[in-house]
Amino acid sequence: MAEMNSKYQKRVMFESKGIQRNLLTAIQKQLKARNKKMATLAGVGVRSWTDWKREKNSVTLPALKKLCRISHTSFPEKVEIKDPFWYTLL
Repeated sequence: MAEMNSKYQKRVMFESKGIQRNLLTAIQKQLKARNKKMATLAGVGVRSWTDWKREKNSVTLPALKKLCRISHTSFPEKVEIKDPFWYTLL
């Protein structure tokens, strides 16, 4: 999975507020894991994991794919995949 090693990763944007939080919470419950374990599985720090759950930041595409795969959760359909630094492009 080369995407996980890239310094800058694509981001998953959900169509409305609350969907990212609900999905990540459901995956965490499915795996019966605490925040530290979830962060490790996603390849990020605990702070990033909690920021994703609070929807402060968007989740990375490789991390979400991995979490969906290991939790046997289907990848969400109504999402937009954004390139790194999409917000700086003119």
